[in-house]
This record gives sequence, structure tokens and C-alpha cells, in this order.
Amino acid sequence: MSEQDIWANVERVEPLPTGALVHPRVLDLPETEGRSLVFSCFADVPSSRALFGALRPALEAAWLSELSSPACAAPRIEQLQLFCFGAVPADAHSGVRAFGFRPTPMDERAEELLPKLRAEASRANLPVPEHATELFRADVQYTQASDSESLESLAVALEAEVFGERPGALGRALLAHFEPELPGLDADLQSLDRIEGRLFVDRPDVVRGILPTLFAPLADLVGVCLSRELGHEVGWGVSELDAAGRREAPLLQVGAEDSAPLLFPVGLELLRRCVMPRGRDEDIAPLSHWLEQSFPRQAS
Repeated sequence: MSEQDIWANVERVEPLPTGALVHPRVLDLPETEGRSLVFSCFADVPSSRALFGALRPALEAAWLSELSSPACAAPRIEQLQLFCFGAVPADAHSGVRAFGFRPTPMDERAEELLPKLRAEASRANLPVPEHATELFRADVQYTQASDSESLESLAVALEAEVFGERPGALGRALLAHFEPELPGLDADLQSLDRIEGRLFVDRPDVVRGILPTLFAPLADLVGVCLSRELGHEVGWGVSELDAAGRREAPLLQVGAEDSAPLLFPVGLELLRRCVMPRGRDEDIAPLSHWLEQSFPRQAS
């Protein structure tokens, strides 16, 4: 669900100066079968729209950091949690529903996290809260394609590959990985849609998880389709490692004969379109349709 859909009846203005409404540090905690990303809001929430505006970049940054990192054996993210400690508006849920969050009563798991969150507030020189005023949780669900055992051979094949260093190499590996169960795959739009159907759950109101091993190859395949199928000149940005050992999110440069090249944050756009939840009544077109609408086919 896009921001435009949610705020269609509200005049569009510059982004709200929400500041540190959502705390910039995200806790990454082990769970029984996976991991949980814990977001916190120590300040009073002035409105549901302000909460939406502050949470969206925090969520996107956390997910892009996760999905752009080198493939590893770390347990996958199974749940997102948002703790609010200040006053919240009555309609706060409307500001987080687009990200799959639902109001959740405090339970034993949540109570066990409070000391960690109080310590985080103290470290940031913020008022140390006694109790949370609101708790939201979001489930992350995966298809069988993200089963770690089935990805071992692909992870080995991609161990030395970096997005952008050899354009098309990651995409070819992805096609080869799915060829046994999806015969006839090629670097074309139809195959892109078939792979999309294998990678993401078709279920509303949940985060549609994908593993890093699959994310960069999908972004690479998008670049190949833009060039081979839609006739655009495409340049690949190399995903360099940062100081924390995370790779930059996949980035493309797309040009046409009659226009200047445009930077296309393909990693971010795939995150918003494929990973973030879809509404129960929302009909999302296939990746091929989205690409053709965004980058019309060039005359041959």
C-alpha cells in the first residue's frame, strides 16, 4: 500500500519534520526460530500521519541493510515490533497498518524487552520510560523459495559475486536456480513474473519476506530486463561495503535515447513494491507491468 493511497485525501506537502519520533537505533534480537527487529518511539506521537512519516524511512533503512548484506547463515527476520512509550493518538494504528503492524496486548515477551529499551533510552539521554503505552507487531512470512537449505547451492555460487561488478551474473544464477521447477526461464519479463510468484507470498497484511541471497539477484534481473526487453541503456552501480560490513542497496542508472539517464533505486523500489504488505483489497500488478509503466518500451 503506497503513501499516496493512504493520504490521497490530504494535501501533499513537504515531508513532515518528524525528527527522531522513531528512535534511529533498531534492536535486532534472537527469537525461538528467527529474529525480531524492534523499533521504539519514546516521544509523544502528534498524529498517525507523523508516525507513518517517521516509521517508513526507519523500516526501509533496516530492511535494505538486511537485504543488501552479503548472504550469511543468520536466522531470518520473522517479526517486527514497535514499542511506543509516549502519548499516541487514538488512530495510531492507521499510521502503521501499511507496514503490517497490528495492535498487540503486552505479553511476557514484550515485558522481557522493556529493560533493553529502557537502557537504550538512557544511552540516548532520553527520559527513561516505565511502561509502554502501545505495542504493535508485524509478521514476516516467506515462501518455500526462502528455505535456507534449498538456497545453499545458490549461496555458494554467489559467494564471490557483488551486485554491479558483473551485470547480469546474479540474474543468470537466479534463473539457473529456479530452472528445475520453472522450466523455460529466460531473462525476459514473463520469466521475471514467474520468479516473482515463487519469491513472495500472496497474502495481504503481512510483510512478504525474502532472503538477501535472492534479493540482489532479483534486482540484477530487473536491470537485465530493462535493457534486453525494454530497450533502455542501463548502468549498474557497484554495491560497495560500508564500515559496518553491509553492502549498499542495489542501484541502477536507466537512460533512453530521448532523455537523460535517471538513477533508479531498484533495491528500494523492490522493497516497497514486493516486500511491504499489500492491502486486503489491493491488487498489485506483476513486476513486468510495473517496469513497463515506469520505463516504457523503447522503439527498436
